Amino acid sequence: PVIIINPALAKQLFDDREAVGRQVRLDGKQVEIIGIFEPGGGFLGGRPGGQSSSGGDPEIWMPIQLMRKYGVSLRRMS
Repeated sequence: PVIIINPALAKQLFDDREAVGRQVRLDGKQVEIIGIFEPGGGFLGGRPGGQSSSGGDPEIWMPIQLMRKYGVSLRRMS
């Protein structure tokens, strides 16, 4: 399974080290980070004013099948 994270979460997890290609656990399930999305981007082209949907908070995008299959709780990420 794969995820894409925002820069805030990449910084929180890995400081200044490369996040892409690393493995993390979501609720004990191993997933791979395949990308970092651009700050200010949003779903299907962004939001007015260039703000992210999370307001700078850690954010993860993943296939909906992953959420359904594992019932992931995003509060438990390591």
